[in-house]
Amino acid sequence: MIAADAVLARLRGPAMDELAGLIVDFLLSRRAADLVDADWIADQALLALEAAANSPAAEARLREQVERLRDRVPEGRLGDRVPDEVRRPLREVLRRPYQPDRELVGRLLDHSAFEELVRDVLVGALLDFTTRLRAAPQQAAGRLGILGKRVQSAGAGVLGGLQEGVLGGLGHTIEARAERKIRDFVEGALRTVIARIADHLCSEQHADNWGAMRAHALDVLLGTDNRVLAREFDKLHPGDLVDTLAATARALTGRAGFRDEIASVARLALDALGDRSLEDLLRESGLDAEAGGEVSADAAARAVARWKDELRRQLARQGRALVATPGFEAWLAGLLAEPADG
Repeated sequence: MIAADAVLARLRGPAMDELAGLIVDFLLSRRAADLVDADWIADQALLALEAAANSPAAEARLREQVERLRDRVPEGRLGDRVPDEVRRPLREVLRRPYQPDRELVGRLLDHSAFEELVRDVLVGALLDFTTRLRAAPQQAAGRLGILGKRVQSAGAGVLGGLQEGVLGGLGHTIEARAERKIRDFVEGALRTVIARIADHLCSEQHADNWGAMRAHALDVLLGTDNRVLAREFDKLHPGDLVDTLAATARALTGRAGFRDEIASVARLALDALGDRSLEDLLRESGLDAEAGGEVSADAAARAVARWKDELRRQLARQGRALVATPGFEAWLAGLLAEPADG
């Protein structure tokens, strides 16, 4: 029988890499739906919510953690801590063309906040245009340069009369009536404009461009300084969020049938996975997309192999840390000990 010390020595070496590889290959080849059970998910979720909802200490710890995070904003940008293995597939998913349901988008935009946004943009743009029209005579006079000044100073009044007369009067008239006319026009056209915005958002013609917009938004967030993001988070009043989450958890856990609802949702999600393995899901996630967005069988194989190698290395590192603990050594010594007689 091999001594415990010999087994530990082997586990600290290449044997741990081999074990990590076996674990990764086993897990990735299994049907994703077989790795978890819907009832188990429901039980664990309910236990976690009940613990959070009914424990003042847990709520206090969460509040303390939020405050600690607010006080320890790391230097740099959010993207500095997001590896390319995560950033690239996420960006690819966001970049994919998506054509939303027209009726759904119409109902989402049917709100006074969005109407006010469109109204302010249209009114502001049209008023700016009329302001530029009124400034046109003065700009024309300026282009005449010295000649214009001499004519005015000589008292001929030709250019001055033009400015103060016909063109000036036109400018004053436009300015006096513009805002009322513009606001009346915008109110009459508001619903049509919003409908056209919804049509644009749902158009197949523009789906690719909106995908690029979503990818751009991700790039902006990842490239933003952490201190800016922290200030934006502070505007949400994190303490109030903790109170809201705790109250929500209490309401949910106190509702009859909530556990069965969680199990039902989990079961639907697992059934939707079908016979696909975790490796199949990885391929579908966009992990195998090259930088240009093109996917080939070779690119897929290389991308998944890189991901699996990294996972094996991380698992082996944690495994070596585990076997170095006194608790593991004691467990292994007991496992390999000769059984007592009788």
